[in-house]
Formats: sequence, structure tokens, C-alpha cells
Amino acid sequence: MSDEELLIGVDGGATEVRAHEVLVLPRRPPSEGPTLELGPASASCLYDRARGFRPLPIASQLLASERGRVEPKGLEGAQGRLWLEATARAVVAVASQTARTLVRVGVCMPGLKTKDGRGIAVIRNGPRIPDYLDHLQALLGADGLRLARPITRLSSDGEACAHGEDTSAHGALRGVENAYYIGGGTGIAEALKIGGGILGFDALKGFLRKAWQMEASGGKNVEDLLSPRGMNQAFAQIARKKLPLAPADLPERRAAAGDELAVELLRHAADALAELVVDRMLALRRGFADAGTGVRIPANTILGRVVVGQRLGTILADPDLHRAFRDPAQEALARRIIATGDGALRKHYLAGGGLEPGLLAASHLRAAPAIGAAAIEVGEARDGIRFPDEPSHAPF
Repeated sequence: MSDEELLIGVDGGATEVRAHEVLVLPRRPPSEGPTLELGPASASCLYDRARGFRPLPIASQLLASERGRVEPKGLEGAQGRLWLEATARAVVAVASQTARTLVRVGVCMPGLKTKDGRGIAVIRNGPRIPDYLDHLQALLGADGLRLARPITRLSSDGEACAHGEDTSAHGALRGVENAYYIGGGTGIAEALKIGGGILGFDALKGFLRKAWQMEASGGKNVEDLLSPRGMNQAFAQIARKKLPLAPADLPERRAAAGDELAVELLRHAADALAELVVDRMLALRRGFADAGTGVRIPANTILGRVVVGQRLGTILADPDLHRAFRDPAQEALARRIIATGDGALRKHYLAGGGLEPGLLAASHLRAAPAIGAAAIEVGEARDGIRFPDEPSHAPF
């Protein structure tokens, strides 16, 4: 990248979008890939809401996507425009803070992507936007920004989180050969690191079900039980409170204060986390190969770490919630591993009757999606990019 270019990572969620300046640091040693970290400029925008908008049922979205007929209209189209306008405002605000107009942008969004990777075809908590990047680029140009190159593709949030955890000096995936990442916020974002490379779940169709595709008790799915958004909705219902919850009424805060309803809710979430992790462990024992995409996971792959990130990671790391969430999650995970009857899983993941120390790790890198989206953009466009050489004097 030239010194004139500004690298921006965009983390698009279901309620707001965040944009961050991202710095490419000198490679140490030069043979390694670049390390990316946040710069000082950032901006966030809440999405305005088209009154009356509701996402289409997932079954209808999947059918339309399979038929190649993703054509949002009416309120869905209006909501999509509001998402795009908020994203453009956030990117322009970051550029304005740095007084630069030549930008390179990486973007991650939830949902299943279109075949060309430039739009959203299926999404649980928002509008489908099949031509997302085309419209975003047009909006940025209208606001006076110049793209150093067209945005390569729209990344999944799980893939971006994992790349952020892998490229940041403070990331929880650095130095681990095989790992599973799970981030929780509005939904559940997942990715694998296999043989040192990141695999988003969109590349693993037919091998792993996503959290929202896995049925759980009470007519819910694993994502409903485990995501902080799902926990908020469940607690609001049982405690007879209105959404959005006040900060003091968030289930993790109520659990820390000893609220038994909230404690029970977090223990159900801990069970859901254990169910999800063991499902991935068993799948990796089987292995996977797709001749069409070239994606291959060797049989008997063993995880070196399970990284829990975003707001769910904050809950896991909170000392006040160890008894309500972390301890039950570790205990449930150990029980489920034993219940598989798989000697290899017990050998590699258990020690002294409990989990192997350090297997379940919480991440504090909340900006991982934005860093990762920028890392993906840099990696996909690596030809022609000049990375900084290692300086004669280390900057840190």
C-alpha cells in the first residue's frame, strides 16, 4: 500500500456499523505476513429503521437464493438503503478524521453472501442487499472518496473475526495451528483456523451446520440460546421487561448480582456453547474435502484452542460471571467430551478430570471484525502491494 492510501476496516452488524482506520505494521521477521492494528480514527453509525420492516422467513430467503431471485422490494429495499447510507457515513467520517481521500476498504457483514461475493443473499436480522458493494462504492464516490481499487468481496463476520484475531499482535489465534473461533453478539459468528489458514463457514457448506441451523430445546436453536441478543430477548420475556434492556438489566449484569433467573439463563447458554464446541470437535475428527473448492481438512484434526470473542467473550472473561457462565461452560464441555465415548477427544482435550488448561480462551479484541475485514482485503489484493520492511529500530 502507498503512504497516501488509507486502509479502513468496516464491521457491519445488525443494529450499527463501525469503521476503523487500520495500520499495516512492519513485518517481523520479513518472511511473515503483515501485522495489522487499529489506527486512531474510528466512527460508528446506528442504522435508521424503515418503519414496519421485518426480515423475510429464512426458508423463503434460502429458496429465493437457490433460484437466483434475490430481489428486495418495498420496506426491505428501503431498509437496505438505510444500512448502506450508514456504512458510507462511517467510512467517510474515518477518512475525514485522517484528511485523506484515497482509501482501500474491507467490509464484513453477517449473512450468506451472493454467488459473486458482493452482496447479502440470506440474513436473519436484517435486509437482503444483493448488490451491497456496488452501491457502497457508488455512495463513497459521491461523497468524494476515491477507491485505490474496487472492494474485493464482502466477508463473513466469522471469517473477519478470525482474521482479526490472527493478524493483530493482541489476537487470540496467533501462534495456534488449529483453532475454532466463536463470537457472540447479535448472532453467532464462527470460523476455523486449520493448518495455519482461516476457513469461514461459508466454505464448509455440507460439513458444518451454523449455530442458527442447530436445533435446541424449547423450539429454539443454538444461536438463540447462546448469542447475547438471544439471551436479552429471553430474559426480557421471563422477567417481563421491555426491549431494549437497560444496561443494569442485561442478563449478565443481573446474574452477577445474583438474580437466579439470569443465572439459569447463562447456564443454558453455557450448555449451548459446549454443544456447539463438541459438534465441531467431532466433525474435525471425520475430516472434510471439497474437490470443487479445494478446501480440505485432514481427518483427526485436533484443536489447540477454542477462542470466544465479542460480547460473548467479555461475558466468559468477566470474573464476576465465572460461577454463572465460565465454570458451567467448562464443566459442560468436559461432560460432553466424555459422553462422546471418543478416546482421542478425551486424550487431547481433558486433563485431570477437567478441560485441558487454556483450551477455552476469551478474547478482548472487540475490533477483531474490522481488523480482519481489512486483513482480508489486503490479503486478497496482495499482488502489487508494498508492505513496510522491518525497521532498523523496533517501534515497540
